[in-house]
Amino acid sequence: MGLTTIWEPTRGALRDPGLWCGTASQFEGRKREFVVAETWYCKSLSISEKRGIEHTAAATYGQLGILATLQERYEQAALSYVRSISAFLKTNDEHGAAQTAHNFRLAFDAANPASREPMRQTWQAANLGELPAEAT
Repeated sequence: MGLTTIWEPTRGALRDPGLWCGTASQFEGRKREFVVAETWYCKSLSISEKRGIEHTAAATYGQLGILATLQERYEQAALSYVRSISAFLKTNDEHGAAQTAHNFRLAFDAANPASREPMRQTWQAANLGELPAEAT
């Protein structure tokens, strides 16, 4: 799943956040949906980690990164993406790691300049090599 879509468990449908617009009350409603989604992803993550299901944990960290990116919490997104990539690499899922690295780069490109350096440091601290090339 790319950064352009998000699963809304409260509605059970894929939505395009780029199409979201409206009143302040609609915005508040969307914020609550993000909180609900994050709560469920964190519950899933807790179960996966307790049971040692590393691949599911990797995917869930990636989803948390997407949620953080959509909320413009780029430094938090970087932490989630790096955890996701590391877990995907532990499970020998290079495709999952590459997809998540691409999402990291999309978030990096969207981030304000003040967030980019902490994001770069998060990437480097995880020993993941060079930051992915600029997204196209």
